[in-house]
Amino acid sequence: MLYCGIISLSMSKKPSPRTKPKKKLNLLDWAFIAIGLIVSVYILIFYHENPPLYTIVSVIALNGGIIGTVLSIKGYKINFIFSFIESFACGYTSQVNHFFGNAVINIFFYAPCMILGYFLWGKHQSKDKKVIARKLTPVQIAISIVIFIVATAVLNLILTTFDGNQTILDSSGTVLVAFATILSILRYRETWLVWLLCDILQLLLWTTTNDPALLTLRIFFPISALYGYIYWKKLLKK
Repeated sequence: MLYCGIISLSMSKKPSPRTKPKKKLNLLDWAFIAIGLIVSVYILIFYHENPPLYTIVSVIALNGGIIGTVLSIKGYKINFIFSFIESFACGYTSQVNHFFGNAVINIFFYAPCMILGYFLWGKHQSKDKKVIARKLTPVQIAISIVIFIVATAVLNLILTTFDGNQTILDSSGTVLVAFATILSILRYRETWLVWLLCDILQLLLWTTTNDPALLTLRIFFPISALYGYIYWKKLLKK
């Protein structure tokens, strides 16, 4: 079903005219990255509630997620490299916490899509090597909503069968990750709105765990989604 959505989303109008956003990261971008590093140092030195391997992997997920997201907002295709690393780290931590939907979507869907996104963004760049954004049509939005409802219901049934934890949050959040990922690699502005919904659900999910690194990442994601939508909206207006 998700692949039907990909086909529908790809049948869109031509990309918006090429724009020239700022070439460098601003103070807010660096502040996000610095927060991730500071939290990581604190966790590695003072927090010993989780096994060492789990702690290291969760810290990798935290920094990979923050750096990848900041670079994605600014339109740099290198973001997919950091997000690729994050996907495997999040897949591991999700599996440990029995969030099986998250584990599967991160390792078997999100990670391969990061490779695809890297090459697709490379084919649609402005002269300063930034991605060219575009937006969804009303028909595409309607189709996406229908697919989301059906896919969530099916996945929730599967996760319940396998005795997963928090199956409603896990299934809906997992499907939203899939949609947001598809919209991202296809360069749609609305990816940030979908990420916002997804991030809220994921935040609720990860508050049930004892993982300060992933909880920090989940708090950062909704903020970055709003930031990303505003930034990409300005690109389209230009």
